[in-house]
Amino acid sequence: MLRQMNRSGRFGAKGDTVNTTHKIKAATATLTVGFLLAIALAATAQAVNGTSQAVRARADATNRFYQLGVYSPEELRSQAMNRAYHLSAYSSTGTAAQKAVERRSQAINRFYHTGSSTAVSTSSPFDWSTAGVSAGGALGLIVLAGGLTVLVRRRTTDHPSSPSTT
Repeated sequence: MLRQMNRSGRFGAKGDTVNTTHKIKAATATLTVGFLLAIALAATAQAVNGTSQAVRARADATNRFYQLGVYSPEELRSQAMNRAYHLSAYSSTGTAAQKAVERRSQAINRFYHTGSSTAVSTSSPFDWSTAGVSAGGALGLIVLAGGLTVLVRRRTTDHPSSPSTT
């Protein structure tokens, strides 16, 4: 009985061992890349979720430096004019009228169930950090499935057609 050569050109099981080792290395590399992508995407999703106090402080300092928003000369001048002429919040007679308008608005809102009287949920049941982790996991599974598909396709297409020796 003649021994047949395998596709690596060797006789026996040594070629099969090399092929199996190559498959294990390729599968491990695919899994590692998938897990690293999942971790990176999950960390990105958690970082994007909220702004930190440092970002707010930097934005406030930038506005103060460039005189934007409440630090603009127009805003400061407007406040000084209101104070000088007793307008807006600085008005002694205006506060009573303003409170009357607010009470009337609240009564109308209660009657028609609009405005602050309506029950509006401000918290969302959707958790973005969980969605980011799930998306990262899904991407990792897609990468893993693609790697395994490539391995299986190589395995099925690498077999040379050997002539039968009967």
